Amino acid sequence: MIDFMQKIMQSTTNSITDAITFLIIAIFYEVTVLQLPIPEVFNMLGILVIIALGINLIIAPENPLPQRIFNTDFHNVKQ
Repeated sequence: MIDFMQKIMQSTTNSITDAITFLIIAIFYEVTVLQLPIPEVFNMLGILVIIALGINLIIAPENPLPQRIFNTDFHNVKQ
């Protein structure tokens, strides 16, 4: 479970690092053109991190649960 969360956190960090150029442009736009206060900008970044973490949890290739809730392996269904 700890290894799974470490992989998820690493994946989230990688995806945010890949998008750093667009994040810097968005932050610059928010602060200069829209003139939003800095706490609001950091709140938006926090929400972005939470959404990225949620997306990485959804598309994770592994299932951290001991057994799958839904059986999606239709080829090996016991009758």
